[in-house]
Amino acid sequence: MKIKIFIFSLALCLLALPVLAQTRAGGDLPNPGWTPEHPLYFLDKWMEKIDLWFTFKAEKRAQKALWYADEKLAEVKVLAEQKKEQTQERVQQTIESALELQNRYQERVQKEIAQAEKNGEKVVALKEQAQEIFIRHQEVLEKVLEKVPERAEAAIEKVISNSKLRYEEQLEKFDETKKEGLETKYKTRVTELKKTQEKRKATLQQELKEVESDLEKSPAESSSLELKQRLQERLQINASTKVQNEIKVEVKTQTQTQAQQQTGTQTQQQSGTQTQTQAQTQTQVQDQTQTQAKTEIQTGDDMQTQQKQQTGKK
Repeated sequence: MKIKIFIFSLALCLLALPVLAQTRAGGDLPNPGWTPEHPLYFLDKWMEKIDLWFTFKAEKRAQKALWYADEKLAEVKVLAEQKKEQTQERVQQTIESALELQNRYQERVQKEIAQAEKNGEKVVALKEQAQEIFIRHQEVLEKVLEKVPERAEAAIEKVISNSKLRYEEQLEKFDETKKEGLETKYKTRVTELKKTQEKRKATLQQELKEVESDLEKSPAESSSLELKQRLQERLQINASTKVQNEIKVEVKTQTQTQAQQQTGTQTQQQSGTQTQTQAQTQTQVQDQTQTQAKTEIQTGDDMQTQQKQQTGKK
């Protein structure tokens, strides 16, 4: 019975693929279809996995991953705007579930584009499309951020930060002419996003100062401590890409320094061991030399004794 239900569900998923692939909601985002709060949402995820699994060209997989990343973004938008009576915890869970998938599909896009290039497939247009989507995802999530519960904000900001980082990483992979063209094309949108993100960062810093001031008056206030921790986490997420890269480089440098120190310590230990071994060897050689000298002296004494005895006999 379970096998029949599975086969039936699989058939429905495969039949639904062509329909969903052509369905668009208003604007640039696709129709979200089922959202994480739907009891059959797991079928939606199965369908996407099966679709990608049966797509054999890396370029096509990248295109579908772009589509699904857009679809997950549409789900987040719907979840943030819906007026259903739900607990903040439930809203947070459903939004974070959609965000996690959206982030994975963005990663899949980068992976499949790299694979397509390796295979010799033409992906310049696809790479440009991905750049536009990385920007659009930031723009949509910035608006969504104003409508979600406070506890869901950090998860959204993380995806915004990742989208920004991916845009900048992919931009560096174009030749200079194409890179300059894309920078000019998206200059206004990128500038507006930067202003919005800097403004949010300044607001978070101000809120953190106020919380720290409250904690100086009441150090044991648990709610203020929790809020301070959340604000610090969000500020770290909202750090500029340059700062994030500097942190990564610093961590890498520290790791390398520690490795070098350990190597140096091991070398010193080995050197010390070799020195001790050499000293022991020299001591052994000296002992052997002294023993040989004593043996030679003893031999000489014996010979003299024998000569004296022979002389006495004569």
